[in-house]
Amino acid sequence: SLTIPAISRMASTLILTQPEGERAADPKMLLEVIPTELHDRCLLLENVGEALLKAETIAGSRDLIVVAGSLYLIGDVRKRLVGELVE
Repeated sequence: SLTIPAISRMASTLILTQPEGERAADPKMLLEVIPTELHDRCLLLENVGEALLKAETIAGSRDLIVVAGSLYLIGDVRKRLVGELVE
């Protein structure tokens, strides 16, 4: 499996954010595991909505936006992109 340091080497920009919830990792803690020489590629944004908007703003038409993290983060992103699950 890929680790944060490995992913940070592949990405041109890495946006670190935090989903709502008491167990969510602080983006500053995530930044600590990224090699120092790659910190200039990183953006720390307070919430998921802000992070998605920034990703859409800086991505070009041929870029790929990848969202990775906890199920809480993925659930939050999915809800923002396609809406609530309906059964």
